[in-house]
Amino acid sequence: MKALRDAEVTRFEAGRNGPAAEPRVLVGEEPLVIRVTGGPSFTIMRTPGNERELAAGFLLAEGLILGKGDIASIDGLPDEENEIRVTLARVPEGMESRTLAVVSACGLCGRPDPGALVAELSPVPAGLVVPLADLYAVPAKVREAQPLFAKTGGTHAAALVGKGGRLAAVFEDLGRHNAFDKAIGHALLTGLELPGHWAFLTGRVSLEMIVKAARGGIGLVAAVSAPTASAVDVARRLGITVCGFVRGREVTVYSHPERIAGEAP
Repeated sequence: MKALRDAEVTRFEAGRNGPAAEPRVLVGEEPLVIRVTGGPSFTIMRTPGNERELAAGFLLAEGLILGKGDIASIDGLPDEENEIRVTLARVPEGMESRTLAVVSACGLCGRPDPGALVAELSPVPAGLVVPLADLYAVPAKVREAQPLFAKTGGTHAAALVGKGGRLAAVFEDLGRHNAFDKAIGHALLTGLELPGHWAFLTGRVSLEMIVKAARGGIGLVAAVSAPTASAVDVARRLGITVCGFVRGREVTVYSHPERIAGEAP
């Protein structure tokens, strides 16, 4: 089980005399089975590493847990690197036993009624205000904290950002949903107060990313790319600020701009 794998590639380049064989590093992709005792099982294609965090964040996003207190135990199996067993302290009503495969590019795949999932979400707590200067500075900070991307160019990152633009956590994965789940799961397991932090993502902001933010009480989601229309609609209803095209000296705010404070120096 490796997050990285060596490979040899053939590289073509205009102006060069023929192809060249070169070494490269590829990002790993393996299935993780999350088995909830007495409940559903999920298979997630992910980059190996931080399996406990991924499982905790995923179960929070699915609404199977509301906090760390709902987890009685969460551990890998001794003889199986790609499996996590979770025992819940509180069994949600109507929790059905099912098996669901989730690919790395999808966060709501297999959901029979995504609208019902959104309808049960509550607005995030008020109070978070983020200086514009912090938004300008965060892309470079996160890029420096992406060792897998630096070696492969094949991962997304999700960061939790605190006061003064300090990076509280940065997680990478081939799937942007997985990276966000790992970051949220880390906060859940370590007691980091998510309502006091905001999120920076290296991909687009789709509806499922807003669902994950709402579950964690995250009031601002910023990303290097654009949000979708559904993401903006739900963010406006839930009091979540969505910032797109956060690329150094540029920020586009799609919802609740009142959370953004001042001009950059």
